[in-house]
Amino acid sequence: AAFPLAVGHMHDRPVGPHPTGSCQLTVMPEHFGDVIAWLMLNRQGLTIFTHADTGDVMADHTAHTMWMGSMPELDLDVLRGLV
Repeated sequence: AAFPLAVGHMHDRPVGPHPTGSCQLTVMPEHFGDVIAWLMLNRQGLTIFTHADTGDVMADHTAHTMWMGSMPELDLDVLRGLV
């Protein structure tokens, strides 16, 4: 499947509050439902962590989240200095 999205940073080790490597994808709201539905069916065991980007980094990583797969604990102490 092809979706209009932007591929951002790719990390092979923990960065920020994220305890493992990660790949940042930015999806516009009008395509979010289609992308999430595709990920649900095709994630092949990957952990998927999605969050809003409202400018409130703490809320975006706690209250405004959705997980697929395992839910590793985020290092929220990293974010406390940004609030």
